[in-house]
Amino acid sequence: MSCIFFYYSINFFNKPGIKTALIFAIITSLVFDIRIFSIIYIFVFYLMFFFSYLDKDQFLKSKLKFFPIIFFVTTLFIYILWPYLWIDPINNLINYFVTTKEVTPSMQNLYFGEYIYSKSLPWHYEIVWILFTSPLLIIIFFIIGYFKMIKTFSLNLLHSDEKNHKFWTDHKQFIDFYFFCALTLSFFIKLKFGVSYNGWRQIYYLYPIIIYFSLCGVEFLIKKLNKKTYHRVIAFLFIIELAFLSFWNYKNHPNQFVFFHPIFKTFTFENFDLDYWGVSHKQALEKILEITDEKSINIIAISYTNLNDSLRVLQKNQQKKFKIVDSINKADFVIDNYMRKWSYTPGEENLKENFKVVYNLIVDGNKINTVYKRNK
Repeated sequence: MSCIFFYYSINFFNKPGIKTALIFAIITSLVFDIRIFSIIYIFVFYLMFFFSYLDKDQFLKSKLKFFPIIFFVTTLFIYILWPYLWIDPINNLINYFVTTKEVTPSMQNLYFGEYIYSKSLPWHYEIVWILFTSPLLIIIFFIIGYFKMIKTFSLNLLHSDEKNHKFWTDHKQFIDFYFFCALTLSFFIKLKFGVSYNGWRQIYYLYPIIIYFSLCGVEFLIKKLNKKTYHRVIAFLFIIELAFLSFWNYKNHPNQFVFFHPIFKTFTFENFDLDYWGVSHKQALEKILEITDEKSINIIAISYTNLNDSLRVLQKNQQKKFKIVDSINKADFVIDNYMRKWSYTPGEENLKENFKVVYNLIVDGNKINTVYKRNK
């Protein structure tokens, strides 16, 4: 949705009209309803109009007539597409913003080998996750492209009081400026007001902009290293990276979500959350069916994720064999994907005495799920 929003916002910016205004308004409402933090993108879009106005007075005046259409249609579709607002739209919207952070469930996150509650995570939590779980070339070229943009942006602001100053002089510079503001504001506002847990999935919507600045980094290096040999080296490195990622994903299917770049594996082994959605529970349940032929199997998970969701992906005849119990003391099998809601799970001390490990699901050297069976 981020890509769609940016495409239609830029399209309206370049070709203002009734049609582009209506499409942009509908897309804006969809993005807002899907991810509330997209309000930052919306704010940045109007910020770009303000910068354009500072450069040229007539620019804003020629487009101002379309703003009422955008505002009305966006508001209307936000209301239509969000049932929560139907009864009392204004108060419910205010209540959502006020209570979201307070009612977000607190859970423990494994971060550098230490369990930390989600509302007490350090500021660098998501930065480290992005660094460790993204392809290395993406990170390297992003750093080059982003810091180049910081330099350009800073120099631009320093000369903003000059008579003929322009925040951008062509379409490419406009997009650079737009994406830079969107990424920087989104990230810092998320650090200040957002809640972090389960890696950096709360800000996945920023990844297209990260890719964009990585490409800017590639472009910058190609221009600086004005020799075909260097260009071929860069292309070769990308081919190697893509080949490695393709092979890794094929080899570790369906558990690709636990990817950590090999360079950082020494830091990540048993130090970070892996299967926070409990996807591996399906494989654990299938393994239990292989181990026992009992017609009724009592199971429990000593982790945050819900086994009811995992059972739904099994066949009907397989689902009927399982019964989810509320205590380890009643369980025949215990499933653990190492996601903790509390520091201690009642009955957990019985695992060592009354259960034995019968299955470990290991992906790229990381243990993501363990099945315990009760001793007879």
